[in-house]
Amino acid sequence: MATFYVLPPRSVVASLLANHLENALPGLAWNTNDVQQITELLSESLLARPDVYVVFREDLSAEDLATQSLRDGFGAEAGDTIIEFTPGNKPGQFQTSQWRLSEAA
Repeated sequence: MATFYVLPPRSVVASLLANHLENALPGLAWNTNDVQQITELLSESLLARPDVYVVFREDLSAEDLATQSLRDGFGAEAGDTIIEFTPGNKPGQFQTSQWRLSEAA
């Protein structure tokens, strides 16, 4: 069984990472290119794990539910786990939801 991590759009992930890095490492400036590279490194690191897939929200069809887009565009199958990260109400906060794909489409 595979695990699909659905992350917010790349720009949102980059903003969250930049905010965290600025708080964790005060005095260092993080430009857009730096943070984009870190975002891609994070994605590549996760993809190096067996049966792990990273999908940014902007890569899913806006008209479909995430589940159907993952089936149609990314090969998700019944039994796979989906973990979706969404920004929370406060800066730097996020929420997760997790579910398994069922047999029904």
